[in-house]
Amino acid sequence: VAEIVKSVDNEIKIMLGGIHPYIYPEETIKLKNIDYICLGEGEEVIIEFLRNFPNNIMNQRGFIIKTKNEIIRNPVAPMIENLDKLNFPDRRLSKYNLYSSIIAKKNPITTMITSRGCPFQCTYCVRPHFGEKCRFRSADNIIEEVEDCINLGIQEILFYDDTFTINRARVLDFCEKMKDKRFNEKIRWDIRSRVDTVDIEMLKSLKLAGCDRIHFGIESANERILKLLKKNISLEKVKEVFKQAKDVGIDTFAYFMIGSPTETREEILNTIDFAIKLKPDYTQITITTPFPETDMYKEMLAQKYYKEDYWQKFAEQPTADFKSRYCEDKLSKEELFDLLKYFYKRFYLRPGFIINEILEIRNFSTLKKKIK
Repeated sequence: VAEIVKSVDNEIKIMLGGIHPYIYPEETIKLKNIDYICLGEGEEVIIEFLRNFPNNIMNQRGFIIKTKNEIIRNPVAPMIENLDKLNFPDRRLSKYNLYSSIIAKKNPITTMITSRGCPFQCTYCVRPHFGEKCRFRSADNIIEEVEDCINLGIQEILFYDDTFTINRARVLDFCEKMKDKRFNEKIRWDIRSRVDTVDIEMLKSLKLAGCDRIHFGIESANERILKLLKKNISLEKVKEVFKQAKDVGIDTFAYFMIGSPTETREEILNTIDFAIKLKPDYTQITITTPFPETDMYKEMLAQKYYKEDYWQKFAEQPTADFKSRYCEDKLSKEELFDLLKYFYKRFYLRPGFIINEILEIRNFSTLKKKIK
């Protein structure tokens, strides 16, 4: 895309931001056609940059700037402490009414983020390296954006925080405000959470406030693998919370990973059996992928499992045929994909699951969605 833009007019400037240039700033700024990199949280620094553009940007915090003669590296700006001062995204500038989900009970849907930062240390996740300190939008601030979504006719919101339920007091406050304004009668919503950050009281409040579904990362049904991943949850807690959610009427969405370092076929099959017995409403299974800057990737490099930092090589010379690699110390890539397909078939082709889906059909549009 950058090449196309420059071919139209070489004076157009190209700026990159996001997690890839944050991890590989030196490699990225040296790429042809890239003029600037925005590092870290961009909402404030990009406004400063644009106000100073083009003559006074050389010392702009949060930016790496490439000129004809040199590369200027400025410090990253501090993280934004008060998230309430940030404006809401203006959904009116997008075709917001076209966004849908096959698991949503009503459409259109939207996503919303109400916090930043994660205190957990999972080895497969890059989040701990970009700020463990959690920052939260206030319940009143979230309510204001929810109201804007309702006014647009949006039917469902997925709160895409890493873990929506870390701050218990904020969650309960938000739930009370949703009920007070009767927004729970106008819009449904999902959250992403961990089993060790919810309890029965919170689940009841979430349900009464309009929460339809909670996404939980379980990852594995083997204590050894959970310890290896630094997930720090127990399988007993998983079973307890899933039962509590079902009892209060909240759907569950369970995430699992297969093919973690040293994981055996027997351990994967154990996870599959556990997922079937757990009976979440939906599940998503992925093959463990060591991504750059994660503890898992660093450990595999240290142990010489990968002969070189192949992600860095990709950052230096991006190619269209690049593919991320898996942990094939116990099972090959082909075996892992076979187990992935087997996991999905075992879960979604169960008679009980199919019957429940059929019973939810209320109209032709729901039928079409279920068939899809």
